[in-house]
Amino acid sequence: MTPLDGACLPGLPVTSKQRGMTRTASKATTSAPSPPVELPWPRPFAERVRDYSAIAAYLGGTYGAATAAKHGAPLLGGAVWIGGHWVLVTGSFLGIRELLIQDRWERDREGVSGLAAAIIGGGVAAAHLGRRAAAPVSAGCFVGGCALHYAHRWFLRFRMEHEGMA
Repeated sequence: MTPLDGACLPGLPVTSKQRGMTRTASKATTSAPSPPVELPWPRPFAERVRDYSAIAAYLGGTYGAATAAKHGAPLLGGAVWIGGHWVLVTGSFLGIRELLIQDRWERDREGVSGLAAAIIGGGVAAAHLGRRAAAPVSAGCFVGGCALHYAHRWFLRFRMEHEGMA
């Protein structure tokens, strides 16, 4: 069992229709356990930061240029300013997660992503909006980080099942 195979996830519920509109959910069962699948471990930290930073720069730069165009400001300045902030936040999030996990991927849970998102979100809110905004923004970012991590695990589980890996 590896942290990437989704074995720690509960089975998806299977619903069945009984007597009119009444529906019940039961645990999904399999007749025989599937053979273990050898999954690749995550790529090295530097490669992940590079790739996610490139994606963040592209999306942030596009958003920054569009925002600058809306306000009649220079496009390049808006793209660099907002894209640069997105890259900084992305690299910081990945760095905090790496510090919390320390290459022990069995410790990678929703709380780790939630804590990393809360630290980054609270810091950005405190810098831009003041100290009073840091606590509620951190709480919202923690919930968002946990929810997105959970959704990502379910997506990976779904993808593995449909590609015949699970």
